[in-house]
Amino acid sequence: MEYILTEIERLVTNIGTPDICLIKKGISNDEYFKTDIDNVHTIIKEQLLAESSILCSDKKQSTLVRFYQSCIIRLIDQIQSKTCTCWTAPNCHNTNLKPLIIELTEALAFIHEQYDNFFDIHSNLPEVCYLKHKEAFIIHRQKISSSLLNQEINSKVLKVLLHPLNDFIERKQESYTFHNKHYIYMWIKRLYAINLPLFSDNKLNDFYCKEIITYNLNSEETILFITSHITETYRHEENQADQLYTLKHFHKCIKQTRTINKAGYCPDKPSIKKTLLGWLETEINFLEPKKPLEDTYQSLLTATNKKNKHNLNTSVANLGCFLRVLVDTSYIEPTSKQALFRLVHENFKSKESDEVSIQNISNNYYSPLPTTWEAVKDDVLNILNYIQKNKN
Repeated sequence: MEYILTEIERLVTNIGTPDICLIKKGISNDEYFKTDIDNVHTIIKEQLLAESSILCSDKKQSTLVRFYQSCIIRLIDQIQSKTCTCWTAPNCHNTNLKPLIIELTEALAFIHEQYDNFFDIHSNLPEVCYLKHKEAFIIHRQKISSSLLNQEINSKVLKVLLHPLNDFIERKQESYTFHNKHYIYMWIKRLYAINLPLFSDNKLNDFYCKEIITYNLNSEETILFITSHITETYRHEENQADQLYTLKHFHKCIKQTRTINKAGYCPDKPSIKKTLLGWLETEINFLEPKKPLEDTYQSLLTATNKKNKHNLNTSVANLGCFLRVLVDTSYIEPTSKQALFRLVHENFKSKESDEVSIQNISNNYYSPLPTTWEAVKDDVLNILNYIQKNKN
């Protein structure tokens, strides 16, 4: 390994030495250094495979792979920064520097692909690699923007979703790692696949939040976006009980959301799921009323003395939807929706069970299925027919 690196260092030094011009009398561009530059990738690959094959432990293999990786990255950056003072400098760079950079970059790509488990993804990208991916991200950004704008995405939301690409392109941080690059390509793939569902703006924001949490896009921009959406949603509720229910609903949904990228966009920060759950728990604790001891005792006493509950001759799904109709049309005005759900829970039972779940009623109140709407419509028509028959 030391010999190979010494030879490559010699190439790098010679290319950057002013008194060794790459265009010499009687020596054409294609001939000078061509033999040395050709097959650098192949030589490194064969040497690494030979050395790694005799190593038994993962620790030794990891040390070897990362040694190759760090040396090649350093050499690529060193070549990229070199200049030639001769009058043919631009030509020298194009015909000799670039081929060597390509060879070394291919060697680096081989190491990453062949030894993925040992590759240090938190090392910095060589400058030439950063520039290459920057150009690719500019093209992807344009295509994704066109696709999502055609689906009438909100421009502010689009800015949030595209911010990893924008930050990379605008170089918001001093250096970018292989991890940053891989994460952005993964996120690009997801953005291309998005087909916006036909939801209201509020439901669409729920959809975006789920995508962000699933891919653990744990940046300040996305955390602000999600917490602002939750805050706006729960503060829209009329009373504290409904606000608490909304916060607990968000907490449940986020807790149940599966994360497919544990490291996340910012691997040195907590996952966005953990951050949001902590924030929600703080908000819930702030709003949660503290029950006096006598109220707690009364609740326990009520629970032990079961009531004789009334039977429901309809499904809980239909009941939840029908309650929404009554509330939305101002036929009834409950002190809070939670109080209404609790009243049904404490006083009614379904054909299937003696306990009508508050959560079940709530789910069907807020998100009734199309088939449930149809069933409730039929029930209302039956009520109207009854009124028509008996009004005289």
